[in-house]
Amino acid sequence: MKHNVKVARLHRKAVVLPLMMIAVVILLVLGTGLLALDFHVRSWAARTSSEISSRIAADAGLEKALYMMNQKTLQKPWNDNLLPMAVGERLPNCDAVFTYKVVKDTNADYVATSVGGSGRFCKVVSAILEIKGIFDHAVLSKDRIVLMPNTTVTGYNSDDITDTDVDVTIGTISTESDRIPIGPGTVIDGDVFVGVGGDPNDGIGAGGTITGIKYALPVAPEFPHITAPPLPDVGTGILTDGATLTLVPADSGQYSDITVLGGVDGRVVVDGGTVVLHVTGDIQLGNSSEILVKSDSSLILYIDGNILTNNDSSITYEGEPSKPKHLQIYATGTSEQTFDLKAKSSWSGVVYAPDVDIQINAKGDIYGSLVANSVDFKSGGTIHYDKALKKVSVDETGIYFVVKRWSEP
Repeated sequence: MKHNVKVARLHRKAVVLPLMMIAVVILLVLGTGLLALDFHVRSWAARTSSEISSRIAADAGLEKALYMMNQKTLQKPWNDNLLPMAVGERLPNCDAVFTYKVVKDTNADYVATSVGGSGRFCKVVSAILEIKGIFDHAVLSKDRIVLMPNTTVTGYNSDDITDTDVDVTIGTISTESDRIPIGPGTVIDGDVFVGVGGDPNDGIGAGGTITGIKYALPVAPEFPHITAPPLPDVGTGILTDGATLTLVPADSGQYSDITVLGGVDGRVVVDGGTVVLHVTGDIQLGNSSEILVKSDSSLILYIDGNILTNNDSSITYEGEPSKPKHLQIYATGTSEQTFDLKAKSSWSGVVYAPDVDIQINAKGDIYGSLVANSVDFKSGGTIHYDKALKKVSVDETGIYFVVKRWSEP
């Protein structure tokens, strides 16, 4: 009996030992597999993380290149030999780096290329940068546009008088009701828009005729801040009372104010080329007085204060009104401003004053483009938008760069 028990115990040991060994082997195999899986997961995660980081770095380099190009627009004159570039800039809170460079190619396009690197991964992206101007619309307001009954808004191309394919737009970025009332007899030969998310039928009046469409903007437009260029500080204002004062390019500078008095004999005449003025105070025109820009000349005006015009006074371009860039007005003040613009005949010019309320009254048609907080057209008539205003150069005021086309080589 004892012998049988002993044999049974030996038999159980003989069975258990191989089972334990098999279990150990299985656990070793599973452990090795799990370790290998963990290693591969960790390697995959590291590779994926590095790949994503390199892509983010490349995109960040492209954004930085675009930002630096827009910073460069503030420097005049423009120099194509000093375009932005950087090597090995580190992405914040990350080991990834980026290198970018902007060049001007044979097609006269500005091309930004960015290389992002993280670990052994490298990503390259590039984009063609397009120059945009601030006068893409006949009228652009932040709040309200008031058109007199029987007003017409239309377009032309001063660079090509045979061009009839002119897109004309007016609109507001506001989404409130009745921002663009359209009176009887008004004709807008183009499109009318309201702000992002707004209801065009609520914001735009139902009167008159709109040949295009009403719509809400998909993206809010840019309103770049304009600062006056460095100019000699003359230390005084411009004053004439009952006499003609002529300004030539050598008179360009910073003045405290402009005051023109003396009725029809009170005149400031801009002649002999381009005159650039930075007025830190107000411009005041007495009854029947005027600022006149001669046909072969231009006036570029940066003003920190208000434009105040009395009865029959005028700021006028004497030449062919279809060239509105001969009179350019930019609001550069830091406090509330008001522009009251009048012309004794047609008014021709461009005004960029996105935080200013503008009143405009001409005894003829209006040519050009207006950007304002609100615009009140007092005289009706026809507003002509010049398609040529869309064509801008790097030396102009208020231009900025956007991505026209993006690619990944």
